[in-house]
Amino acid sequence: MNNDLSLDLTKLKDRFKSDRLIISKKPNFIFGKNGTGKTTITDAIKEQFSGSHQVLIFKDFDGVTDNSRLNAIALGVENAEIQRKIDDIDKRILDYNKELLPSEDKKENLFHKAEKASLDYEKQQNKINVFFTKSAREITNSQRLGRTYDKNKFKKDIESNPVIYSKEELETNKKTLQDPEKDTIPKYDIPNLNNERLLGAVNEILSLKVNPATRIEELDKSPEKQEFAKEGLRIHGPEERCAFCGGIIDKGRLDLLRNYFNKETEKIENRITKGLKIISEEIECTEHIKLLNENDYYSAFLNDVKNINTDIKELKLSRINFLKTLLEALDNKRKELFTPSQPLKIKEPLSVLPTIQKINKIITSHNTFAETIQKQKQHAEDILRLNEVRKKMDEFNYSEEDKRLAILKANLDKLNDEINNLREKLAEERKNRTLLISQTKNEEEVAKRINSLLAANGVESFSLRLVNDEEGQLGQYKVLGYNNIERDVSQLSKGEKNIIGFLYFVLSLESNHDDDRPKIIVFDDPMTSNDDAMQYLMTSELQKIYENLNDDYFILLTHNGHFYVNARKPVSKFYKKYANYILQSDNIRTTINKITCEKEDLAVGYGNLWNDLRMLYDNNLTNQMVEHCRKICETFIKFNRLSNEDFYAKSMAASKLFNVNSHALDDFESEPNGKNKESIMKILKELFKANNAEDHFLNYWDKSIG
Repeated sequence: MNNDLSLDLTKLKDRFKSDRLIISKKPNFIFGKNGTGKTTITDAIKEQFSGSHQVLIFKDFDGVTDNSRLNAIALGVENAEIQRKIDDIDKRILDYNKELLPSEDKKENLFHKAEKASLDYEKQQNKINVFFTKSAREITNSQRLGRTYDKNKFKKDIESNPVIYSKEELETNKKTLQDPEKDTIPKYDIPNLNNERLLGAVNEILSLKVNPATRIEELDKSPEKQEFAKEGLRIHGPEERCAFCGGIIDKGRLDLLRNYFNKETEKIENRITKGLKIISEEIECTEHIKLLNENDYYSAFLNDVKNINTDIKELKLSRINFLKTLLEALDNKRKELFTPSQPLKIKEPLSVLPTIQKINKIITSHNTFAETIQKQKQHAEDILRLNEVRKKMDEFNYSEEDKRLAILKANLDKLNDEINNLREKLAEERKNRTLLISQTKNEEEVAKRINSLLAANGVESFSLRLVNDEEGQLGQYKVLGYNNIERDVSQLSKGEKNIIGFLYFVLSLESNHDDDRPKIIVFDDPMTSNDDAMQYLMTSELQKIYENLNDDYFILLTHNGHFYVNARKPVSKFYKKYANYILQSDNIRTTINKITCEKEDLAVGYGNLWNDLRMLYDNNLTNQMVEHCRKICETFIKFNRLSNEDFYAKSMAASKLFNVNSHALDDFESEPNGKNKESIMKILKELFKANNAEDHFLNYWDKSIG
């Protein structure tokens, strides 16, 4: 059975990138530099598990207090037994447990109500989850979405509140998905027709008439005869027989007709001929105006293209009718050259501009569509999928089912709030009970054991002696130095106070017998920089604790790399028997990395500088990179007994960067060195290469990649 605990960090997103930390039943060792969130993790453990476990935390000088009046330290305050208060607390604890624990007689209490509410909620949630999974699978198959669409994406689609689309919209989007890629289309143009000029020119010709130089009575006022005589003049010569009457045409008659149809007649006829030619060409040009080719356009524009083609047909018909009217008028005028004709009053053809604008608007939309076809196809796929999502929702009656789930969740939350409220009260009562019990401890025995542990580990700088206070204050101890000389407690080092507090905390773990809940024992950075001499003592005591855990949990958090390494007793299957973590910060948030092998674990000393440099490189923290490069160079120089001048002699760039910028007191947010991370590493590599240590650089830098 897995009894690991899960520490929820989702409410601490401003501090952690990781969502949770698994607290193993195995000993837990967590390394993190200052500022990476060790104390925040400790506080979260206390907040989340105090109701169900004894959370016992050691921080700095917990349990050690200076008493200036007695020049002593207090390891706890021992008061008289206050059993009545303890009895009252026990009664309240019993009442709380009647609601929080399963009742032996199955009588309904808060526990059973919450249990039933949880089952009802899970049942409804499972029902909806089955709907999600089934619907996602069916939509995947029907829409051929492959493995990329699952119930989570289906749920997200539901949140977008999809709608049912019309058959026409669905059909259009299906065609869009099926459409092959098409080319962009150039702008469309229709030759302009100057209808006002043409009409004016025709009316001007119609207003003309021929004034004959001589008069032939039989031709006057008879356009038909005039036309007949003019045609006869064209095809007959003098002394020829008339094709109509058979009579001989004499030269005098021909001269008379030629005088009648003079130069003015020819001029008007030429204008008519020219006008007929121009209008005929315009008709031919109009007839050649092409309709839009539907195959050139994506399906989304076919309806618009069809409508535009109707407009083009109407435009052509309007223009051709107008031109044919002009053509007919000129043709008639040829037969009536000797009388003025009435001017034409006809409706002008449809304007070409609105149609061209509509066409080019569609072409622009098509071209934009063509340039973003993949996006358009995705949009079409989304519409088809969302339409199916809406259908599934309606078939399942999702709105009502989701409302029922919300009601069940609200009821469960209400009961859980009541339970949490009782648990908080219970935790407070247990805290008060623990406090009362702790006040009854015999601290003299604890002090003797601390002295024994110090002596056994060769610590002679101090020991503890009970103070017999005339005012009756118990648990107060003098600190004796070498030769049992009393020391001033205000002069005690942080390390000395810390080791006393540490040993007191360790020994006090044995006295929590009145609370049968499993312990979570947390050491939050127990070793300070002044504790190096006590490291063996501390690691020995820690190992005794985690080797005899039983049902308890052990967590060590430290910023000290050597302490982190040495606190873990070497054992076979090391990374299976210990839960090891390293906290890494990018100066804003921390990532919790679980260590599963030696390669991933912390390297101390010089190697750790290279690992830190890699972390700074990965997070693009160039200013801090410069500082670490300087430390690496200083260590290398010292170890190889080189001079600073010789080491930097062949690289002025490195000398300036690592010996100047690394000491600058610039704002941390600025980039005073002006180098990117690749440039910095190139300078460092060239520096080692100049000192015949390129292999050394490559070994450590490549190794830091992991």
